[in-house]
Amino acid sequence: MKKTKSGKMLRGICLLTILLMMGSTLPPQSTVYATTLNLTIQTTKHLYDLGEEITIHGNVTMDDSPFDKGLVAIQIKDPRNNTLFVGTFATGENATDLVDIYFDVFPCDKLGNQKLILKQGEMLRLNATIINNEITSRHILLVASIQFSNNLPFQTFVLYNDTINAGQRWSCNYPLGYIPDDAPLGTARIFGSILSGLPERNGFALCLGKINTFNIESATLSATNLKINSISEPGTFNFSLITSQNGGILGNYTVYASCFYPPWLSTKQITFEVKLFKDINEDGIINMLDLYVVASHYGETPESPNWDPRTDIDKNNIVNMIDLYLVAVDYGKWGQLP
Repeated sequence: MKKTKSGKMLRGICLLTILLMMGSTLPPQSTVYATTLNLTIQTTKHLYDLGEEITIHGNVTMDDSPFDKGLVAIQIKDPRNNTLFVGTFATGENATDLVDIYFDVFPCDKLGNQKLILKQGEMLRLNATIINNEITSRHILLVASIQFSNNLPFQTFVLYNDTINAGQRWSCNYPLGYIPDDAPLGTARIFGSILSGLPERNGFALCLGKINTFNIESATLSATNLKINSISEPGTFNFSLITSQNGGILGNYTVYASCFYPPWLSTKQITFEVKLFKDINEDGIINMLDLYVVASHYGETPESPNWDPRTDIDKNNIVNMIDLYLVAVDYGKWGQLP
């Protein structure tokens, strides 16, 4: 007997009905979202006076929750495009090395022995060691940044930028130069970082950062201790620095930051500006000329025909003795243009 078209249609309808009934009894399917690693970074404000403390802070989240396993690499470049500082900051106690590489950086004497006290004007040498405990070779950077007790960056050095073979040990005793005769006394810090590359090129931290300290002393004055910033909350990090009041560079500074947690990489870039606030005539130094400009507008208000808002230092809408005093307090401060 031949199969009719109506019979085929009937069997198709029955099969469709069964499939629909089976589908209605299946458990609901959950939606799968991609994991996201997000790094944020900012400064407390965008514009700073020369010599003012600059605080950089941020946080790392994983799927919008604080991430306490992050390693954040930070690179700061000055307006002349020179690297001012490089450091690695953990976002919590659960942060660990991403690779099995040991390293250390500390001040030393000619024989490589650690030195904890150095004098102003003394040669600064660094003892650096890297041991690759992995079974494969890896290209790495070892960067050391030195910061004085008042948070003023001194120098940043790339001590190693090459491939280190599996099982290889590398070390050096590196003379960096003399500590300035006017270096701030107290506890200076050496920030050591092992990176895949610089953050400005999307490089990231491979290991927890190392911080070693040493005291800078003079022949007559003793050292004071520096309070090191700590992690306040899981998933956060912070760092403070200042620019020099005597020859600091004016202009826009750039901060590059990166955080890598396999396989996710998050990078950010921000800028802040440093100006010489009370340099009324903008010649790069606060001196008698600036006091003269303020004095020439003494007693004026916004209603005065020759009103110059630059001379109203405290922004109270009148130029008076307070404004002259504020300029005099910073007398001699000077900065360099890019």
